[in-house]
Amino acid sequence: KLKQMDALIDKEPISINGEMMIADGFNLGDFNFHLLTPQKSIPVTINDLNIKSGGVAQLTNPSKAKINADIKFFGTPYNWNIDGYMKISSARFTYPGPDGESEEGSWDFLKNANWNLKIIAGKDCWYERDYASVETKGELLLHGKGSAPLVRGRVEALRGELDYLGRNFTIIEAIFEAEKSNLF
Repeated sequence: KLKQMDALIDKEPISINGEMMIADGFNLGDFNFHLLTPQKSIPVTINDLNIKSGGVAQLTNPSKAKINADIKFFGTPYNWNIDGYMKISSARFTYPGPDGESEEGSWDFLKNANWNLKIIAGKDCWYERDYASVETKGELLLHGKGSAPLVRGRVEALRGELDYLGRNFTIIEAIFEAEKSNLF
């Protein structure tokens, strides 16, 4: 049982508490954990989602953000839940990685997850690709089961630029809406 574990990430507190059972020769049994950032946001880097810059050099940088979170992880290894919210700010992120690449098997542990996770784009959240740079706001709910959950929500572009067919366009208004992962 983990009563409470507190740590500092970039001088900001993060708290984890909960419990897990060990079964049959050190295999994970039932578990229940709560992750909380009680004050300010903590920095996060996602190396699997590299932002590729344009130009001859084709430099890449990992996606980075500050997050404020209140998320519970509970269940068994064969059927578990992710429930809560994550507010993102001061972010530069992309999806998917360059050329749609992903490390095969690196997300297998999510195949038994039941999602109910709200992701909120807060202040200064930028979606970056080699052809686009867009500041966003809005909310998305990840729901359903597995390593590719369904998406529902709305995200708006506040400003940005898009390169298309060799021309640069200034984004005046753009809205992304999703219902059961159908995009509108």
